[in-house]
Amino acid sequence: MVELSVIVPTKDEPSAPMIIEELYKKLGNDTEIIVVDKSDPETRKPLYSTGAKIIVQKSSGYTAALMEGFREAHGDIISTIDPDGTYSVDDFKRVIGLLKNGTAGFASGDRSANKAVFGIHLRLGNAFLTGVFNLLYGQKMRDALSGSFAMKRNAFDLIRDVRPDSNKAGTLFFEAALAKRNQTFSQIPISYAHRVGSKPKTSNFKPFLGVQIAFYTLKTRISKLE
Repeated sequence: MVELSVIVPTKDEPSAPMIIEELYKKLGNDTEIIVVDKSDPETRKPLYSTGAKIIVQKSSGYTAALMEGFREAHGDIISTIDPDGTYSVDDFKRVIGLLKNGTAGFASGDRSANKAVFGIHLRLGNAFLTGVFNLLYGQKMRDALSGSFAMKRNAFDLIRDVRPDSNKAGTLFFEAALAKRNQTFSQIPISYAHRVGSKPKTSNFKPFLGVQIAFYTLKTRISKLE
């Protein structure tokens, strides 16, 4: 059995090969790394030389990309990190350690202290959606939208068949599904940096999208288990 699987969702990320190389270096060559890629074929080429397993994404969106990768993973711990250079691999290793050494089913990194990188719009949006999640599910998360998180295998198996469809809730999709199934959460502060080699894909918090995600979180809370 593989101990650790890391899912790396990519779409036109020039820094991805560098991040994958660092993941192998700091987590070990026996780590299962699965890249779920939505780039065009030419942009995808450098990924094949990284040693990671490459899956061409069939679905659309970040949430669905992660679910595609998670379902292919074999690790006792299933995790993900965004490959755009915003997350430190050293911090990611700490998040995985938090899960290994604790009793929680889900662990993630808290970016909320990095106010200069976030900007006011994203900071307010993140605080709003994290607050909605905490209120609805009785949690005490500080950052419910982190792109650096990990789950235990038995936790993921509880939500393996939940369909993301066109869901845009990102990390909140997984947290809401797990909270609905009485899983516990753990979080540690991490650093957060500007993207490497490409422009931010979301420059401002989008109010309508935020309301959509909040509504999804509420709908999941009051719905019956699938």
